[in-house]
Amino acid sequence: AYQRTEALKAALEIDLFTAIGPDAKSAAHIASVCNASERGIRILSDYMTICGFLVKEGDTYRLTEDSAVFLDRNS
Repeated sequence: AYQRTEALKAALEIDLFTAIGPDAKSAAHIASVCNASERGIRILSDYMTICGFLVKEGDTYRLTEDSAVFLDRNS
């Protein structure tokens, strides 16, 4: 259970949800905004997708409705 908590904490610390924002973004774009590696962002974003915080469409990620309201700092 701690892995899910730590992954969510990491996503919040690097502002993953704010970096994605209202539009779908690629891992490369998110990585440049978060100042993180593309591989790390892809792994974290895939895990957040499995947990239900993101939706993956092809090779882009977008926020779920709940994530957009509660986790995006610009909401």
